Amino acid sequence: MDSVMPAPQNRGKQGIIRTRAGQFRKGASGNPGGRPQGFGAYIRKRTKDGETIADFMLAVMADPNRKLDQRMEAAAWLADRAFGKPAQVLEHGGGPDHRAPIVLTWGDAGGDQEGRYGHGH
Repeated sequence: MDSVMPAPQNRGKQGIIRTRAGQFRKGASGNPGGRPQGFGAYIRKRTKDGETIADFMLAVMADPNRKLDQRMEAAAWLADRAFGKPAQVLEHGGGPDHRAPIVLTWGDAGGDQEGRYGHGH
């Protein structure tokens, strides 16, 4: 049975329909209005296209009175945005002759993975 959850303050009188398990019904969204139009443009304008944010993080990184973890976090934030996040290395416990399958799913993949891909895959 579905129940009507109270609407967030920015959504007026609209309620969000969820299942008993608390999941959204198919086709329903928890954020039907999405991000307000023009919000990104407003932030880019107010921060000089992010320049003031970068200046703030540079100041945190360079401030010797800040805690080391704060300075390191600022440095990591800046490096991620300037150079991109480093590639993640994945390892598995098998040897070079043991292939590990990679299965990518999107949405509801169904319940019987073994039946779909075979035993041992």
